[in-house]
Amino acid sequence: MSREMLPEYIFGFMPVLHRKLLKRRPHTELPRQKMNVLHKINFHDGRPMSYYCEEMIISKPNMTKLVNDLLERGMVTRGHDSEDRRVITIHITEKGREAVKTVFDDMKAQIVETTSVLSDEEINQLIDSFKTIKTIFEKLENNDFE
Repeated sequence: MSREMLPEYIFGFMPVLHRKLLKRRPHTELPRQKMNVLHKINFHDGRPMSYYCEEMIISKPNMTKLVNDLLERGMVTRGHDSEDRRVITIHITEKGREAVKTVFDDMKAQIVETTSVLSDEEINQLIDSFKTIKTIFEKLENNDFE
């Protein structure tokens, strides 16, 4: 198989993964992009705003708008870096953590329900496949060429 075919498989796989495992959008009061930002802050709490901009490929002005809305909803707070007070850090609140957990639990339930038609052997094959994909992506992440 040639390397040029890989993008075709990736682009074909992503919509199928979402469409087959998640039959509906998870219950949340937030639009998808704001939920994605909150999710990233949940897993990488207390980082500078620029970190989230780079990780999510969102411009600083757009990220500021998203974070400001999350601030107004009481889901995040702003802080300052202890070493450089000019650097603004973003922290998730308990309300934000609850919102992320609610969405995660809903998605998890959908995936368990959707995959209930698979045998134990098929589930194990799927898990092994995802482990392999994760290992490969971690290798790619560690060898970032940017």
